[in-house]
Amino acid sequence: MVALFLASLPKLCKCKVVASTHSDLLAIMLSQLSVLKPNKKQIESLLKELLPYISEGVEDLAEVVAEASQSLDLRIYEFTREGLVSPVKPEDVLSKSVPGITEVIDKLADWAFKVACEKTQQS
Repeated sequence: MVALFLASLPKLCKCKVVASTHSDLLAIMLSQLSVLKPNKKQIESLLKELLPYISEGVEDLAEVVAEASQSLDLRIYEFTREGLVSPVKPEDVLSKSVPGITEVIDKLADWAFKVACEKTQQS
């Protein structure tokens, strides 16, 4: 949702937006908007799936985001392991693999189980 809001700001405010984040999800969503340039109907579909309990304002937000995505000037930079700043193409961000929340929770549960087993064996 933050990505949709950030993408709409230049259109709404006639301004430039600079954002800094550690969120792969934010970078991926903004890249999708920049590369795919979804239309209003496609944005509405996403909003209805993400926010099924909200109906008011969905069409308006979808329209603004769709319009903004048509001319979204997205520039992404990342820090390299050497501590340098390197530009990244939005298309390249889309090919990155990001673990889903279920995968992360499963890994945390496995880790916690292993730690608990080790502590039990030590007792």
